[in-house]
Amino acid sequence: MDAPEYRAKLAATVLQLMEEENARHVAADPQMMLYSRLGDEALPVEGTEQQDGTPVYHHAKVRDGSAFDDVAHEWYNGPNFVQRFESICRSRGNKRAFAYRPTIRVSAELVKDPESGLERKFDVTFFDATKYLSYTEVWTTIENFGRGLCELGIPQDCKIALYLETRWEWLVSAYGVWSQNMVLTTVFSNLGEEALSEAFAETSCAAVVTVGERVPSLIAMMRRGAMPYCVLIYLDSLPANIEAEGISLRAWEDVVRDGGLSVMPVRIPTNNDDLALIMYTSGTTGGPKGVMHTFGSITSGVRGMGEKWNELLGPLKADECYVAALPLSHVFEFVMCVISLARGCWIGFGHPRTLLNTYAQPHGDLVEFKPSLLVGVPRIFDNYKKTMEASLAPRGSLERCIFDHAFASRVRYMKQGMQTPFWNEVVFRPFQEMVGGRVRSMFGGGSPVSSVTQTFFNVVIGGFIQGYGLTETIGNGAKQLIGDKEVLCVGQPERCVELKLVDTEDYKHTDIPEPRGEICLRGPMLFKGYYKKEAVAKAVIDEEGWFHTGDVGAVADRGRLRIVSRIKSLAKTSAGENIPMEYLESLYAQSSLCVPNGVCVMVHPSKNYIAAVASTTESRAMMFAREHGIKGGWPALLKSPEFLRKSTEAFQEIAMHAGRGRHEIVRYVRLVADHWTTKNELISAANKPRRRLIYARYAKEIEELFSE
Repeated sequence: MDAPEYRAKLAATVLQLMEEENARHVAADPQMMLYSRLGDEALPVEGTEQQDGTPVYHHAKVRDGSAFDDVAHEWYNGPNFVQRFESICRSRGNKRAFAYRPTIRVSAELVKDPESGLERKFDVTFFDATKYLSYTEVWTTIENFGRGLCELGIPQDCKIALYLETRWEWLVSAYGVWSQNMVLTTVFSNLGEEALSEAFAETSCAAVVTVGERVPSLIAMMRRGAMPYCVLIYLDSLPANIEAEGISLRAWEDVVRDGGLSVMPVRIPTNNDDLALIMYTSGTTGGPKGVMHTFGSITSGVRGMGEKWNELLGPLKADECYVAALPLSHVFEFVMCVISLARGCWIGFGHPRTLLNTYAQPHGDLVEFKPSLLVGVPRIFDNYKKTMEASLAPRGSLERCIFDHAFASRVRYMKQGMQTPFWNEVVFRPFQEMVGGRVRSMFGGGSPVSSVTQTFFNVVIGGFIQGYGLTETIGNGAKQLIGDKEVLCVGQPERCVELKLVDTEDYKHTDIPEPRGEICLRGPMLFKGYYKKEAVAKAVIDEEGWFHTGDVGAVADRGRLRIVSRIKSLAKTSAGENIPMEYLESLYAQSSLCVPNGVCVMVHPSKNYIAAVASTTESRAMMFAREHGIKGGWPALLKSPEFLRKSTEAFQEIAMHAGRGRHEIVRYVRLVADHWTTKNELISAANKPRRRLIYARYAKEIEELFSE
């Protein structure tokens, strides 16, 4: 028996023994068993049938209109989220509320590249010991910051803007603004200058809270009239030799200190109809829009989503933690933080780059804080997946054979509603440790997570669900229930949500097998319009108060919601096939060739096929070339006929593996060496490709892709 044959026989024997051991431990999954007995999740409300769409759907527990009205009234008019948080802080006192990791330094270090496996120099963040704040410390700082704003001469009802990345001071500043019944304005920290100028000019903010390094650019904007003059409150240090003559400039710590000496009363809002928040969206397809929410609409949305998370996680466990790393200027992360604090979770503040161990010392944020719930958007989960896959043993090795076998085995058992404790502990435990070791559930939002990624995490960690929501609804819309393993489904509407589908040109409520149409939402969590953009708001909110989201959905079995695509991101081939471009871009981003958010799917109205342009890097492309025996150097390799053929085949395999239709499989792919960023405006502040600008930049390449 030669060596390869011996190794194959040995591997087969090991796999058989391990499979037998796994079979001895297999048991019914209690969450899946409970879910299988639940029945309908949402039901149509009697008497709401319509000719141009579906009936109105309610959460199954409030199908009756009066029951829904009771919930809507209670959640909107009860104690608001600021009042509730003050009560929480006073009752929890010295218990842990926030944690953060002071940075010692950021320096270029040799790190094993997750993409190529080779050592390269990357920026690595070195952290000091974690620091903690109690609920008492947090609320005291909130009150002091609010009083400090008053000491600056800023009256009630003025608008205060936060232009910050996610950090504990963001939340303290926000609640500090509300503690004086002022209006909070939020903008993405990576918003382009033109959009930033528009947001600040619209709101005429009395102050902007930012970091010291951004102060010079804001001063320059003021001096050339791009934004109104206002107080600049800065965190961290200012750049040397800053010219601030004529500018009102205050350190954040000084505002808090002055507030601590003030005798100004705290003015916690009591009228839930008062404007609380103007949250600017990124403006992927146009200028930014300021989404207006009252204290009542925020409270309703927080209670709607909070109910879902309590169902998802079950009873509160000791030392339960949530890691905040997504932008707090996005409604998703903001609501998750409010919910976590209300639940009794403490919050550890991290950063997307330092979540895992790769670019952090002594280790990543997830290992440090050990969260119970892992939340992210497709880009974050795709990065997790690629990092985890990079840690696997090479294909053909015994270790890799064991992983592949265990993965396939667990998929089979999950389909039968069974749990696999042996595989979970022996094979998949290292992946759990990579995210802290205590994750009980994972939740994807922002946009649909691909079926490949959702299945991967359901296998290696478990409990992955998806949800749907918007800034305009405080993140409410629909959420999967724990135990629901179906991919590409966002599940049950919250109890405060009314949902219906309205016919579009291509999607009808009469479609078989599932009714389809534009998703429309209504309820107490709904926004009150776009700031100073009444015409834009009227275009999406009809006379009956329904918000037309622009998203296409379907009503699946049990009344669950399924997302099809954005209306504006749907395009047709010459054969009349609808192409859900955003979903396909998320799917094709699974390729090891692609950088995060680096795929743009192309549709030509006179062609019956689709193509794609994708951003890659030298390490990704060269590793792909080595794996496929393709010769050539960087960047000439990208134009090699063999590279073009093999890379296209790799994309096609991803789509076929995901079970996509023939019309959704790219015929041609062009890889480009450019890095798509917010600075070159090829990516929006929400990290979505700006289709129009990408089309313009790669017009020649796109013409070649559709030259057939």
